[in-house]
Amino acid sequence: GLALAGTSKEENLQLSFIDHSGKVVIPVPYKIINPRFINGLTYFGIEKNGTRKYGFIDRTGKTIIEPVYDKVEEIISSSAKDLGKVIAFKVKSGELWGLISSDIVIKPAFSEIAAFREGLASASTGTGEQQKYGFIDTKGNWIIQPLYDEVNDFAYGLASVRIGGMLDGKWGYIDTNGKMVIEPQFRYAYNFLGNIALVQRGNGKAIIDRTGKVLVEE
Repeated sequence: GLALAGTSKEENLQLSFIDHSGKVVIPVPYKIINPRFINGLTYFGIEKNGTRKYGFIDRTGKTIIEPVYDKVEEIISSSAKDLGKVIAFKVKSGELWGLISSDIVIKPAFSEIAAFREGLASASTGTGEQQKYGFIDTKGNWIIQPLYDEVNDFAYGLASVRIGGMLDGKWGYIDTNGKMVIEPQFRYAYNFLGNIALVQRGNGKAIIDRTGKVLVEE
């Protein structure tokens, strides 16, 4: 319902968010601003001590978060239902990432972070060969400790996780309590869709149930 527009007078650009009639709804005192609101928020940038810092405003123009972040990235949904939809913002301070959405603010404390799925978000500590993944709650607390070399989001109460290297590691599944319910044994394991999931097994693919039993194999 809003569009970013600008007018200039003697090289001074004045930005505003306008409505469908062209009426200014939110005057914008910044030269750098994201042109669309996502779940009621958008971010702006200012030059501060020779570097650019980012903060957030709401749809009234009120500053919700002061400009303290070094970088902002949009997290895009990859699900078939919401393909391409922005679902949250990643924010970076120094080398660490946090997450911001309409009702969640997690300060940068992780080497990587993803959007929340089924109440949990994957996050990691360390970098390179020392990087390990687990899952956090909406306050940034570890619910599932960072023990895994790679993880996928939760779907239908289960998440696939890898233990070991990218080439020789094995994938299994954990539940939301962190219990390994299907032992690591697959070359790759996709998200569950209801009671079934696709996995790569040996040189082919298979469909398994929630106990890990192979239902169909090529």
